Formats: sequence, structure tokens, C-alpha cells
Amino acid sequence: MSLSLSNNEVAASSLPSPPGAKTPSSNPVHAFFTPRRPLSSIGPNSRSSRVHLLSPEESPSRRCCKRARLSPSSSFSRDPPSSPIRSPESYTEPELMLVEPRKRIQSSMQQRLFMRSLNGARYGRGFHYVDWSSEAMKFYSRPEDAQPILSCDDRGEQSLPFSTVACNRSSLVAVGDESGLVRLIESAKDEKPGFIVPYLSFQCHDNAIFDMSWSPDDHHLATASGDQSCRIFDVTRRQQLFILRHHQNSVKQVSYNPLNPSILASSARDGILNFWDLRVAGNKISEDRDIVTVLQPVCSVYGGHQSGRKSNSVTAVAWLDEHRIATASESDAIINTWDLRSSYIRRKKPIPVEASELPPQHLLPAHRNFGINSLTVSPDNQRIYAVCKDSNVYTYSTNHLSQGPIHAYNHPRLHAETFYVKSDISRDGKFLSTGSSDGVAVVFPTDERYFDKSIAPNFTYTPSSHPLTNHMKVGKGVALVRGHDKEVTDVTWTMDGDLVTLSDNYYARCWRQGDKGEEVELLRDGGEDGGRRWGWGWAENGNGQTEES
Repeated sequence: MSLSLSNNEVAASSLPSPPGAKTPSSNPVHAFFTPRRPLSSIGPNSRSSRVHLLSPEESPSRRCCKRARLSPSSSFSRDPPSSPIRSPESYTEPELMLVEPRKRIQSSMQQRLFMRSLNGARYGRGFHYVDWSSEAMKFYSRPEDAQPILSCDDRGEQSLPFSTVACNRSSLVAVGDESGLVRLIESAKDEKPGFIVPYLSFQCHDNAIFDMSWSPDDHHLATASGDQSCRIFDVTRRQQLFILRHHQNSVKQVSYNPLNPSILASSARDGILNFWDLRVAGNKISEDRDIVTVLQPVCSVYGGHQSGRKSNSVTAVAWLDEHRIATASESDAIINTWDLRSSYIRRKKPIPVEASELPPQHLLPAHRNFGINSLTVSPDNQRIYAVCKDSNVYTYSTNHLSQGPIHAYNHPRLHAETFYVKSDISRDGKFLSTGSSDGVAVVFPTDERYFDKSIAPNFTYTPSSHPLTNHMKVGKGVALVRGHDKEVTDVTWTMDGDLVTLSDNYYARCWRQGDKGEEVELLRDGGEDGGRRWGWGWAENGNGQTEES
């Protein structure tokens, strides 16, 4: 039987195939069983016959020299050879051209700190030992940087200062004393009338002022007093605006919300934490020729640090952000965090948003509880520093408060024997200062690079020198000596980087930082010849020694 094609089929078979179409194979064997390349004998062009005739581009030396291959100055040509086969007589080994190694770019300190936070403390090379006390040792105080705190009456008796706070945007510093008087002092070095003379003073309370706080714009000043009230004054007009009445005992702390100037927080010995909103309407009364608004708190936390049935005094408050605030008490070293957006019922025990762990040595069976005097938050809101009555300063992470302290600071002359010893941090976050019952102020550098022994090998204590090092790293500080001879209580940092301290010797003193530290070196090592040290104060050296004879 013969098969014949029609005219249409013949015409269709003669048409060209569309692009990309597969051409039918004439091999009757399935493609799966078809070899991928034909098996032929080894010819002159096969790879086996030209293994010893490879081009220079495929030589082992050429393949291994990555630097020469990537170098633009290499003598090898990037174009493929014209012929894959070359005779051995015509081949010459090319000379390898090595380029100079690239110079390493020195990274900045911020980049090193960032990479170290990602890869651990051992990242990077080229760090040299640094003297951690070099900056702190530059502080000094002149005789004209000390002001006696006197009462406002005609008798001019000495008045004990309790609290101080520096303005946010100017060099003025407010000092409150036991008589209820607030005086403003110019702390700038070259401004008149100078630190030795009060710039302005006005009466705020009839009782001692234990704490003060400036509004973010420095227009208003809030005071906390032993008369169980807080008051807010317009400093520019010297006019009283608000009275905050709700506490049943002496008010220990008052603090403006740094992100919301209408919100304040206060704490007292009655164990109550109050939140105040200045936008809320209150009762109008007349007091000392001023129309004053009496406010009630918008939210209260009762017994936030209660032990058993006793409500302990809330001794320290510190804002963490616009809605969260940290508090501490006299009973133990636990820090509680409260949220302003939560509601707290008086008849139920309040539950904090987060609570810190006790320091490890406080968990020992034979160890007693120690309260916290002061809480200070770093400018970047990443660290919170707690001055404990065991004479240590504990550092916590604000984001991981429940994990306990990260490290601590200590100095042989740091003694927090009373709750009047407080702390403050500089505006740039470089220094943390505290008072002391030993008659000195102590300055600690807060740069956490110093805890790395490869950078500052003598910054931390050894286990033989301090028992707390068995639980965490403990950093050292520098004491400011000869400025006071009694307990140093409150401290504050000014806008210009100066430190103001108060003492029970009825003096407020301003400590300045010398550019080169030459003034401090002369005071520290020069001796008492000719009374040259009279009325001066200076920073001791890093190992705690100073020439005071």
C-alpha cells in the first residue's frame, strides 16, 4: 500500500518553520536514550590532546593569582586567545604583576562602637590604652565660685541648702534651702554678677524645698516642699500660678515631663505617686496678691513600693519617655516602671509595667535591703543610674530593666548615708556626678568602652579590691576634694558643662573644667606654699591620691 501526499500537505511541508519551533528529529530512538554528544575518537582538537597546550589564561599560576587577574595594570590580555592551540616553542611564561595592597581606612569612633555592639567587645584593631580619668581630673573650683547660702531676713543667718537644678537653655542655676527661699545664680564663668552673688531670689514656701524642676522652656519652676505641697511659679514675672495639693506627707520629688510640659509627677513620704495635668480646671484662690489655681491629681498610684501593710516612701522618680516613669523607694533597690495611660485603683495593689531585679549581692541570705536615693536617666534614654544606700551606683538598661543592673560604679569616698545624697548626668552624657556623706563630690565617666580591659585596663576594680566585682563589672571615679568639708547632697550640671554642688557647710560651689588641666595640676602638686590653695577645690588623680599637705 503506497501513501501519497495531497497538494495541501506538500505545500505545508515546504513552508519555513516559525522562530523557536523545534525541528523534528530523524532519529527513531527516544531522546532520553540519545547520548548528549557523539562518542568519537580523540582528535587534535579534543581537550585531552591539548592539556599541555593550554593558553596562559588557563595556566595554574594565572588561575591562582586573583590579585593579578583583577588588577587593571596586569600585562595579561583580557581578550580570549585567537586560537586554542599554541605550539610549545611560541609560549613564554608572562611576568606576574602584583599591585600594592589597599590602605585600610581608619573608621570613626562611632562606627567602631556600632560594630562592637554587633560583634562583641573584641571587634576591631588598633585601639590604644587610654587614661579614663584624664577628662574628669580637669575639674577645679576657685574661691569666687563658692556662694554662702544665707536667709533672706535682716539677720543674714546661714540656711541649709537642699536642692539645686540648672536651667535647660541658660546658665542660671536655682538653689532651694530649708527656709523655702529660691535663689537664681549665674554659673557662667565670664558673666556678671558671677557665682558668688545671687542673681535673683524669691520666697516660695514656708518650709524646706526638697526638690525642684524646670519646665522645658525654662519659664516655669516647680518646687516640692515639706509643707506637703508642690507649687509652680512663673519665674519671669515672679508670680505663683499653681498649687498641687494631695500628698499627706513631705513631698520628696517633683519632675516635669520633658516631652509634655503640661504633665508633672510628684512623690512623697506617704508612698503616693501623683500625676498632674496643668490643663485641668481647678479652684481659684487668692494668696499673697496672686490668683492661684489649686489642682488635684489626674492619676495616683497608692502603695507602689509597699512591703506588707506599710507603704514606703517614694524617694526617686525619673521619666523614661512621654508615658512611662521609673520610681524607687527607701525599702529596697527595686525600680518600678509605671505607665501614665494605665488606671490604678486605690483599693487594689498596683502592678507596675516592669520591675527590676535586685542587685545580685542583695539576694544573698545574710544581706540586708538598701533603698535608692536618686534615679538619673541618660540623655539618650538608654541607661538609668541608681544611687543606692549601699554606696554603689547601679546602671540599668531602660529597655531591659527586669534583667537587673548591667554594671556599677564605686569610689572609696562615696558614702550615701542619707537620702539627701543625689546624682545628675551631664548634658552630653559623658559624666555622672554624685554627692557623698564624706564631704566630696564624685565624678564617674560613663563611656562604657572603659569597661573593656583592652582599652582601659585600670578602670575596673579587681575581685581582691572590691567584692561587688564577683557579680558585675565595677568602674572607678574621681573625687572633687577641698571644695566642701561636710556632706555633699544635691548636684546639677549646667548648660556649659559646669557642675554645681550643695553641701551641709551652707555653701553652693561651681566646678569648672580646665581646657588643659594646668590649673588642676598646679593645685594638686604645688603644695600649700603662700596660701595658694586657700578657697580652691580640685579633682584628685585617678588612683585616689592627692597632695593635701
